[in-house]
Amino acid sequence: MTGTREGPYEPRVSASGRESYDELYSLYSRLHDAFGGVNREADLGDVMKNLSALRERAGRTSS
Repeated sequence: MTGTREGPYEPRVSASGRESYDELYSLYSRLHDAFGGVNREADLGDVMKNLSALRERAGRTSS
């Protein structure tokens, strides 16, 4: 099960953190447009691979 956190989420402000959020938002936008009918021809074949790579990079920098 998951819970909720009180208060706002504060993202990391480092340059690499900003790049990660930008990449994540780009992937989200592609999914939003494809599932929302804006771009029905979108190729989403690389989304999971990119999400996995992003998670791996984030795991290495969070130690």
